[in-house]
Amino acid sequence: MGMAFAYLVLKNGREVVISHRNDNNSLSMVCREKGSGAEWTKDTVPVGIDHKILFSRAIAGGDDGNTIHCIGVTASKSDFGGVQYRGMDAALLYWRSKEGGKTWDIQDSLLPQLGPDKYSYIAFDKYSIAAQGNTIAIEVWGSWHDAFILKSTNNVGSWTETTIIDFPVDLWNPGKGIWDPDSNSVADTLLTCDGAGDMTIDRNGKEHVVFGKVRLFDNNATEGNFEAGYVKAADDEVLYWNESFPADSFPVVTGIVDAGGSGSIDLVGAGGYNVAGASQPLIAAAENGDLYVVCSGLSEEFNDGSKNYRHIYAIKSTDNGLTWCYPNDLTAGEDEAEQEHAYPYLAKRVTDKLHVVYQRDFAIGVHTVGDGHAAGENSMVYMAIDL
Repeated sequence: MGMAFAYLVLKNGREVVISHRNDNNSLSMVCREKGSGAEWTKDTVPVGIDHKILFSRAIAGGDDGNTIHCIGVTASKSDFGGVQYRGMDAALLYWRSKEGGKTWDIQDSLLPQLGPDKYSYIAFDKYSIAAQGNTIAIEVWGSWHDAFILKSTNNVGSWTETTIIDFPVDLWNPGKGIWDPDSNSVADTLLTCDGAGDMTIDRNGKEHVVFGKVRLFDNNATEGNFEAGYVKAADDEVLYWNESFPADSFPVVTGIVDAGGSGSIDLVGAGGYNVAGASQPLIAAAENGDLYVVCSGLSEEFNDGSKNYRHIYAIKSTDNGLTWCYPNDLTAGEDEAEQEHAYPYLAKRVTDKLHVVYQRDFAIGVHTVGDGHAAGENSMVYMAIDL
């Protein structure tokens, strides 16, 4: 979550970075031999439609590990001043190169499962892609539509769709008016995904998924207007799912940690990330099958007087995600406790360590999302955690 670029290493040793760009519609791609220290060779992922593509994700797969699978979303009118693509405000498109980015045999593909008959838009930055050999999976998280996975076991000869969260209204578009199934003119809350999720595929080709759970509602009854209401409930949680589970069946990875042991979650406030109090989860699978999750969550212990700080937590499962250990606060040290920690990243390769990167800030929340604090310097922190 939160990145506008993708970094991958092909089996042939080639490093590739793909990102969106501001000067034209194509996706920027730079390449070099890993560890060479050479200058990056500039190239592009071709875009053959007159639409800007944003927030790309890419992964290496295929039998030889040199196929690039890439996804990105068209710029929406509401967020980026774009125009509709094939009847959708924002569409998620797919590209494939079997030659490590030299040529692209699939371009600008709107997969049938992602079309306007099912979705009015796919929100930017609410999706991910994972691969293990010829098994490829695209995960899509949206608070106002189904959460689902598209999976291919033949390097994208075909796709199978699995619904994880079945949103109660098809083709819902925020701005239609309040969600009011009991017709009492009061907006009803929906239990759904908060838009922050992640996925990994283990060595057996099995998908493992985590996401933030949230309750929300459309708070504006006037059609054409939209006002999201977030219920900041103490039961905000990170949930887990794998493909052996039925839809809507989710063991809890963690919630907001009851550090005081009072039996209740006591908070003074939260920064405006538009995600659950425990969220922004990443997941990785070790060779022995153990699962590791890193997430950002509100700390009950530490606040600035008006809002609680977010900390970074690590959680482990040794039974295929059925149960999870007590969360380990990675940022509870004296120099870290009263700072904001968000947007974690967890390396998918697990050896004798977990490799974690996160953003650290003295100010709580997001400068651009309504918290009102001045823009300031942030730090990107790398942490290696012994297992």
